[in-house]
Amino acid sequence: MPWTGRRGAVRPDVRGTLPALRSGLVRPMGTDRRVVPSVTPVPTLDSRLRFFVYSHGVSRPRLAALVLGAVLAALLPAAPSSAASASATLCTGVEACRKAGYSDFGYGTANTKMYWNMFSGANCTNYAAYRLITSQGVTSTRPWSGSGNAKNWGVAMSQYLTQTPTVGAIAWFPYSGSAGHVAYVEKVGTKSIIISESSWGGPMLRWRQINRDDSGRWPSGFLVMSLPNLAKPTVSGTVKVGATLNASTITPAPKVAADSITYRWQADGKSISGAGTQSFKPTQEQLDKSLSVRVVVKRGTLETSTLYSAASRVLPGSLATTVRPALSGTARVDQVVRATSGTWNVPGTTFRYQWMADGKPIPGATSATLTVPGSAAGKKLTVAVSASRAAYSTTTVSSVAVAVPFGTLTVKRPATVKGGGAVGATATADAAFSRDDVTVRYAWTLDGVPVPGATGRTYTPRAQDRGKRLAVVTTASRSGYVDVSSTSVAGSAIVNGTMRRTAPTLRGTPAVGRDLAVNGLSWAPGARYQYRWLADGRVVSGATGARLTLTPQLRGKRISVQVTGTASGYDAATATSAATVRVANGTISASVTVKGTAKVRGKLKATVAVKRPTTGQRTVRYQWLRDGRSIKGATSSTYRLATADRGHRVSVKVTVGSSGYTTKRITSRRTGTVR
Repeated sequence: MPWTGRRGAVRPDVRGTLPALRSGLVRPMGTDRRVVPSVTPVPTLDSRLRFFVYSHGVSRPRLAALVLGAVLAALLPAAPSSAASASATLCTGVEACRKAGYSDFGYGTANTKMYWNMFSGANCTNYAAYRLITSQGVTSTRPWSGSGNAKNWGVAMSQYLTQTPTVGAIAWFPYSGSAGHVAYVEKVGTKSIIISESSWGGPMLRWRQINRDDSGRWPSGFLVMSLPNLAKPTVSGTVKVGATLNASTITPAPKVAADSITYRWQADGKSISGAGTQSFKPTQEQLDKSLSVRVVVKRGTLETSTLYSAASRVLPGSLATTVRPALSGTARVDQVVRATSGTWNVPGTTFRYQWMADGKPIPGATSATLTVPGSAAGKKLTVAVSASRAAYSTTTVSSVAVAVPFGTLTVKRPATVKGGGAVGATATADAAFSRDDVTVRYAWTLDGVPVPGATGRTYTPRAQDRGKRLAVVTTASRSGYVDVSSTSVAGSAIVNGTMRRTAPTLRGTPAVGRDLAVNGLSWAPGARYQYRWLADGRVVSGATGARLTLTPQLRGKRISVQVTGTASGYDAATATSAATVRVANGTISASVTVKGTAKVRGKLKATVAVKRPTTGQRTVRYQWLRDGRSIKGATSSTYRLATADRGHRVSVKVTVGSSGYTTKRITSRRTGTVR
């Protein structure tokens, strides 16, 4: 019955003689018959015998024979090794192996636990299962039912049996004792292997080197119970939204073929729901995330190997057309054309439009329709359609270019000239064309010769134009159209013009001593003016300038001016201004100051300054005042202070008079109190 670690079950890998059991020595499996010391003391003879009976189901007579054989074997000398120099024990015991640089991989402390439902402690099957579980990731549940003896391993797991040793394989010795033996392959050379093992009743750990040519010691086979080192999966395709990606196919060696290989795509390390196939197409949710594929390779219940591809950032997807954009309608200036967006590889896209002329954007032309502007005439018209969608890069595709011809303008009403038959008389041009939204340029001519600078709709003949015939050339233009012109019929010879005579106006105050002046005149270009001033309609002698100073003789009279204008190319003209009100008296502008010492017998002097009138005879009278009252007899420009003035303040009142002016009376400031 299979060994389960329970009483009565068959125990694998129990070997040795009774003397060896008694002395704590066991025979190294797969080597010679020499007895080596175990790492730890073994149980008592009685307990070991009881276990042997329970584990192997041996009868008492059979037990006696076994014991006798063991005793005899212990008394006989050890048989020589068949290839003693080729195979060797590298270390024995956990501590000794550690010191020699050979690891126990934690079994020294983990051996108290049963693995694959084996007996714990020092035995080959528990150690081999422990190493497979901890070093290879093999399942912790024994992958077969039935006998667990080492001899049965290669039978129960024959699908994993091979003759080629690999690191991590289980070396199988089915003929090592009645229960067989298993060990863990640590290293593989060209002609030898190094194994680590544990033995029932023997050392907890031993490392050995076995030569392939060492007869009888080489394993019968090797159980490759873990998947080989598989190459990391790779991803083919461009890692971007909407692009199909394919994970590489994982192909284990035939002897270690996987029972199942599953794929799971991940974004930022998290599994993507529904992405469990070898192919995957990233969506908007994965944009800018780190995408990888996880491949899980399983071999029944033995092992699961998880592999990850290198991660790549998911880029925006690419938009492309299956049918490129196009335009419909007549591509002519001022005609409406329409754009079709075309057919794109991804639904749900939005579009922006930009119309182009010779590959350059037309300002403001960003809708699906366009009224062809004049700037596109003579150029190739296209529409650039920019498609955009969340998680995709914006892509722009242009339509096939269409040539835009220039438009044609016609004259609807020929050019004519109104006015302008005389110097200074404004001429106005008039014409009409097939479109109202044209720009019209004008070029005036005299006797067929263009007038420099005369490019407005109107023209005013100058003096030098007299006797010449006036005409105009009108030219209509519009962007995108060919210009069209119309020339008027020449008019009659230009004659003298009539001045734009206006009545002169005056500025100033009509009072004696003040000035009157004529405001500016503009009767004709370059006109010169002559003036005659009138007082009550009579000529004022000598008054021929544009300005007149009113003298006392003009007081009470009404003043006007008569102006005569002359200019080259114009007939002379005369006009008279309206008369002013009667000239009033002038106003005297004067001031007085007093200087002197304010004390008895001191002399005071009054000084009068007259600002207006500046000419003509003036009279000045003085009256000195004591505290504002007249001082009898004090009427000169000077005054000597008397005893009566002590304690008072003195000032002077001055009266200024002039012909044609209103008399001016002014009083000085008072002195200080006379001492």
